[in-house]
Amino acid sequence: MITNRLSALKRNTPLLAASALFVMSMSNAAHAENPATKVGSGANGLIVNLGVLTPAVGITIASEGPTSGSATVASPTYSGSHTIASVNQTAALGNTTNLTVLGVPVPLSVPLTQGVKTGIITTSASGTFPTSTATATVNDLGVDANLSTALGTLLLLGIDAKTISSTTSFTGGVLGTLHGSSTITNLSLSTLIPGLNVSVNAAANPAANTTILDLGSLVGLKIIANEQILTDVVTGNTHTATLTTNALDINFTNFLLGGKILNGQIIVAQSSASFTRAVPEMSTWAMMIIGLGGLGGSLRSRNRAKTRVKFSTGLPALQAA
Repeated sequence: MITNRLSALKRNTPLLAASALFVMSMSNAAHAENPATKVGSGANGLIVNLGVLTPAVGITIASEGPTSGSATVASPTYSGSHTIASVNQTAALGNTTNLTVLGVPVPLSVPLTQGVKTGIITTSASGTFPTSTATATVNDLGVDANLSTALGTLLLLGIDAKTISSTTSFTGGVLGTLHGSSTITNLSLSTLIPGLNVSVNAAANPAANTTILDLGSLVGLKIIANEQILTDVVTGNTHTATLTTNALDINFTNFLLGGKILNGQIIVAQSSASFTRAVPEMSTWAMMIIGLGGLGGSLRSRNRAKTRVKFSTGLPALQAA
């Protein structure tokens, strides 16, 4: 039986090879006919979206230094840039109800303020179809929450960095790639909580989605460096993929600040790149399925033809009377 199977395999090798070549050619054709039809990129220097309850205070900087663009075969190039000298955002959060110092709650009613300051912010986005790139850089970042007392300003929370930047790019072609990276220089975190100070004194190129600090749900402060978020969506016959890189993402979830509850996030140096392409039409896949079915049928017919057996009784044919 093994000999028969080997013989059948040898006889059917040409058909098997043809079938494999057919599948490969159809798959390659589907991809070759559907490269990227549109590429794009964008950058934001700073995004602030914070909220405090009692009294209700909303702090929003939708975007500082937005830059974006896109390119197609018909319009193959774009280039844009934006520069901001500085940002100085402050908000009064009302008076504190109590303050915890070294783990001891101290009743205190003094003004509480929040602020975000930066030096120069630069953003750029450019592309030459089918490639695109975007870069965002923020200099001299300062995020703080302060108490204003008769003795002066008391820092509750401070996050500082000399330079923060991110770059995201799409390299085109049939097998295009999305890539993101970030650089953070002289990052430091200061709080009144012992043991929670963080300092990175040299330039750092963190790996994707590096958690610098996570105080858990009880405290509600999380800082992520080089945060990379990929969205990949197919709608109808359109496939769109976007990679967003946040050099620094500061998240507050029910963060207790001077008796206030702070929620929201601060994103520093955000860049993104994307591509859009048409997915293979249903007719392409139908042709592939029909072709494979035809090859399979031919293979089965050939096997039956090779294994047919003719029986004979050895008796003379009967004559009609």
